[in-house]
Amino acid sequence: MNEQKALAILCKAYLKAIGAKNYDLRSFEYQDKKETFLKLDPFFIALKSIVLDTEELACLEFLRSLDKKSIPEGLEFTVELLKKHGGARVGSGNFSPYKEETKVVNFRCPVSKENEFREYCNAKLEEYKK
Repeated sequence: MNEQKALAILCKAYLKAIGAKNYDLRSFEYQDKKETFLKLDPFFIALKSIVLDTEELACLEFLRSLDKKSIPEGLEFTVELLKKHGGARVGSGNFSPYKEETKVVNFRCPVSKENEFREYCNAKLEEYKK
């Protein structure tokens, strides 16, 4: 087993467990010249709170057996593993009930008029849908 591939499998398990949508392990990384390394000790501690499957446990034991403090990050492996999902398609998703582009608008109103204002805005938005 390759150390970067083992690291990538564990990174994927960690990111999945914490619900991360993209690759973000900055708290375990450091830079040396042009290469990024991952500090293993704090990463192993973070993995203790995660339930790992048999492949991930094998990777963890493999990395522990290397007796290294850090290894070059397997970013290309991890990104490749993380991208094995469906992804977005053009034209998929909910369609706007309005016949034009929409924008989120935030502004202040008096607290005493909040409900009245919400009712007015919702009534107006219903009109625009027709």
